[in-house]
Amino acid sequence: MNYQAKNKSNRPATNKKSWSRSRMIAVLGFALLLMVFVWLINDLRFILYSSKLSWHGWQLKQLIPQYGQQLLTPTEQTPQVVGQLRQNLQQADQHSQQLAQIYPQTKLVKKFCKAEQFYLITELIKDANQLAQYFLTGQHSWLALLQNTHELRATGGFMGSYARLELDNGQLTKLEIQDIYEPDGQFTGYVEAPPGVKEYLSSGQGLRLPDANWQADFPTSAQTILSFFAHGKEQRLEGVVAVNLSLMQKLLQLTGPVYLADYDTWVNADNLAQVARADRQEFFPGSRAKRNFLTSLTTQLKINLTQLELKDQQSLLDLLAKALKQKELQFYTNVPEIEKVFQKNQVAGVLGPKQPSDFYLYLLESNVGINKANQAITRQVKLRRAQSTITIEVKFSNNNQSVVTTSSPSLPIPTQALAQADHLGYVNYQRLILPTNAVINSISYDADIQDNVNLQLINSWDEKLITNFTNQEFKQLGFLITLAAQHQGLLTIKLNLDKPLPQPAQVWLQKQPGLPAVQYQLEKTGQTTTILLDQDQLIEW
Repeated sequence: MNYQAKNKSNRPATNKKSWSRSRMIAVLGFALLLMVFVWLINDLRFILYSSKLSWHGWQLKQLIPQYGQQLLTPTEQTPQVVGQLRQNLQQADQHSQQLAQIYPQTKLVKKFCKAEQFYLITELIKDANQLAQYFLTGQHSWLALLQNTHELRATGGFMGSYARLELDNGQLTKLEIQDIYEPDGQFTGYVEAPPGVKEYLSSGQGLRLPDANWQADFPTSAQTILSFFAHGKEQRLEGVVAVNLSLMQKLLQLTGPVYLADYDTWVNADNLAQVARADRQEFFPGSRAKRNFLTSLTTQLKINLTQLELKDQQSLLDLLAKALKQKELQFYTNVPEIEKVFQKNQVAGVLGPKQPSDFYLYLLESNVGINKANQAITRQVKLRRAQSTITIEVKFSNNNQSVVTTSSPSLPIPTQALAQADHLGYVNYQRLILPTNAVINSISYDADIQDNVNLQLINSWDEKLITNFTNQEFKQLGFLITLAAQHQGLLTIKLNLDKPLPQPAQVWLQKQPGLPAVQYQLEKTGQTTTILLDQDQLIEW
């Protein structure tokens, strides 16, 4: 009896202690959980807004191809698709800005998502929204310059034709193609031609519209082009987009051959340049042949693009993204806030380095031979450094076959080298754009390195200081070199800097629009770096 009573009396005390211990553990656990929650609350908020942003990203992935189809072939659904696209981009931008505010206060997110990558994404979304609100709202008139890369010029190629594009709340209401000589024929003024154009292209008539893309800085050339178009009755234009022939060829590779019933011919990537080409000596204002052909081609290409399968739609977006990097598409607008977006995202074709560098080099060719010779020219560039001296060697190979025809346009300036060259000889006004502290020591050119007897010193060249659209200053020099078909030539430039480059040096190499990828070798004592320059690059040398 006493034992049972004692045991019975002790049981409540044991339960009470256990309850107190459990409650203490629970309180401590809750407190710890609360601390973790408070510590990670910004990470949780970040995840919440990230999920919303992801949802908008999924929506945009569906809407962008839909808008592309509606842009090319508008339907009754076009305003609805435009409104959804504009709204989704706006909301995506809002969520990304909220993420940008939360990110500095996160704990785990910052460990797994680096700040540079994160802010790059938020800026891209912000820029995309700004462009969407501009292009998808209101009325806009633009020019699309169709540049023939087979006749190389500073911004990509000879401007044989153009299209006037008009947008009304994101809907393409006009796409009218015209020969470049139509507005050029309406210009009666005189503009002094720059070196290179004056001697080899102008025929004493000064600078004309077909050669107005001579300046290496695309915004500068675009402003000149727009001024000529204003005189040619193409007014109220907000911007210019340069489209290279090489991009059109890649689009045809994606869509497959296009059949033009009116011409009973198939157009593909391989024969596009040939079937679209007109004899330069037959160009005259009022000619409709080339305009009609390009209009027919564009109409059928639009239809083929709208019929792409889903996997090919993604390939199209990838193709356009790559075209922007390689300058097969370049944009300029006289709307300042939009031009800033173009320049920030390096799609404006601005001359000069985009990152801090110790040395800058831009090799720039212009085919002034009134032919298509440069399509079969290959190049190799070698750079060597020794203290404050840099040697630049450019090896040109002309792979054209030697075919002389009496109907071919004569090449300019009858030097001995040009007299030996046929209509596929390369007549190149070569330019170098360098830092202002670079001083030319010597320039030599061997027009036939196989026999090694044509080495000549170039004793005179055009040299001046130029500025880009953002008022950065550079030194530009230019001179003429020629190369007959089936020959190889070697251009050698030696220059001095006011002080030696650091070890290692950061070198910004700029790629010319319309030029294929070029192999560069950068040599210094005991070390060689080889790259394929298919876009602007910052190289450690």
